[in-house]
Amino acid sequence: MGPETGGSEFDAPRLRELCEYNHAARAMFHLFSLSRKNRSETKTDRLEVLLGKRGITRPMIIDVFREMETSGCGKYVEGRKGNPSRFQWRVGISEMAKAVLGPEEQPEDIVDETDAQAWEAEEPDSVPSEADPSDEQHCGKLRHTFHLRREFQVEIDLPADLTENEARRLAAFVQLLAID
Repeated sequence: MGPETGGSEFDAPRLRELCEYNHAARAMFHLFSLSRKNRSETKTDRLEVLLGKRGITRPMIIDVFREMETSGCGKYVEGRKGNPSRFQWRVGISEMAKAVLGPEEQPEDIVDETDAQAWEAEEPDSVPSEADPSDEQHCGKLRHTFHLRREFQVEIDLPADLTENEARRLAAFVQLLAID
């Protein structure tokens, strides 16, 4: 196999070879290398929003996740019954990516500071959007308009597959903003 991260071995040479010819894999691994914390899972939709502006599509992301599963990094879970498609990690995400990319790779060559900040944010709806509003459904988010007052509207972009738990967290956040 290869290096150990988080107590689990994975096939680093196989993934290194994948990154040599697959630009989606290379971009994903650069993003993963920026992680300051390990994650239990990564949602396919989240990567689609973050990397879509670089021409990386959902099928490309899924192909890389399947290769990562074969290489021992975790398990790709297809979304069913309202649950999002996701990759469940078995290894430490940042250490794995750095072991695959090697010390000579610089993430800034592929992903920029905005991508890094959005990746580290807890929720994908914090990702700045440069997309055409007509493309929102395609890139995994929907724009909502709320009439707060007669002459005041609030617009918010949210994931197309927003869960009840995420909605509760967002509602709790909005409650903290009140100045009563």
